[in-house]
Amino acid sequence: MTSLAKSLSKQLAAENIGVNNLIPGLIATGRMQDLDKLQAQAKHLSINDHRRANERIIPLGRYGEPVAFGKVGAFCCRQS
Repeated sequence: MTSLAKSLSKQLAAENIGVNNLIPGLIATGRMQDLDKLQAQAKHLSINDHRRANERIIPLGRYGEPVAFGKVGAFCCRQS
């Protein structure tokens, strides 16, 4: 998605059209929980150990919240 947004921004700049892009990292959703479970099983880890390993690479040290990500998207929409 990042590459697509970058390409579009270059193509549309001459038309004075800006391109915004929001790409979530790890967001605490049901789907993410399912993926964590599958990945933990594949690595022979507990889901908690797998999640803690993921959280160690996140600057804030935690998964994002869906509502917080939605608020960022809503803010960007209001600014255009």
